[in-house]
Amino acid sequence: MAEPGEQDQEHFLWLLRHARAGEPSGTGDRARPLTVEGAADATALGQLLAGTGVAQGRDRVPPPEVVLSSPAVRTRRTTECLFGGLGRQLPVSDDAALYGAGPDAIVPIVAGVDRSVHSVLVVGHNPGLYQTVLFLAGGAREEEVRSRLADGGFPPCSLAVLRVGGESWCDLVPAGAALRDPPATLVALLRPPY
Repeated sequence: MAEPGEQDQEHFLWLLRHARAGEPSGTGDRARPLTVEGAADATALGQLLAGTGVAQGRDRVPPPEVVLSSPAVRTRRTTECLFGGLGRQLPVSDDAALYGAGPDAIVPIVAGVDRSVHSVLVVGHNPGLYQTVLFLAGGAREEEVRSRLADGGFPPCSLAVLRVGGESWCDLVPAGAALRDPPATLVALLRPPY
């Protein structure tokens, strides 16, 4: 169990890949809608999180307080379905830089979040989210993290939850530092079916 006040100092980064999307003809990539199955997966994930949450040892990971989303239709619809399953809304900020983004774009965006926010959900795309998990939680543990990700992959509607060190989001990555000691720990990895 966390010591009193200890949980208040921890930050958690939730990385959610959008749910399965269709590829209707005449629709550009940004406008691809979710499939019926994709919408069901995102709703079921929301219901799972509303019911049992995500465990970190014996403690629960605090739910996200804010959502940073790619502006693509499939990411926004994934977020809407997730909220439907959760039974509540969260503040959402669209950021065009998250469309197709990797760690080089995701990390600076998250680093700009106010330190009073302890749990952030990023809804985006692969391979960027997968790469971000490896970038932040890899380092000396890269083979272990890569093995966890490889065991089932990171399919649509997968969720990785990272516990982030430091006192604020801007501590996420030391500028120019080699990530031998990763700035985050992978505490949960959820995949459909939910």
